[in-house]
Amino acid sequence: MPRALILAALPALLLAGCTDFPELDARIPEADRVVPPPALIDVAPLLASAAALEGGARLTSADRSQADQRLARLRARAAALRGAEVVDAATRDRLRSGVALPPALQ
Repeated sequence: MPRALILAALPALLLAGCTDFPELDARIPEADRVVPPPALIDVAPLLASAAALEGGARLTSADRSQADQRLARLRARAAALRGAEVVDAATRDRLRSGVALPPALQ
């Protein structure tokens, strides 16, 4: 039986191998294919400034206080969001009722 299945599938596989591969490059407009690549930037200055800030060495007390206040506000907001309902009761009831299939699909 497996040999017959393989022999039956062989013509379909051979026909599938004869199909043309879609021209994917043709879907990209010519104007988009000839644009120059984006400019590369040197990340060394960015890495150097990040290394200098490591450990908060350059933060002033006012900056640190401002960051602490922002962190406290973000934590309070997160706590409020954790306790809030995401879906209101009417929407929840509508979701629970499910989807009515059209008569043609029943």
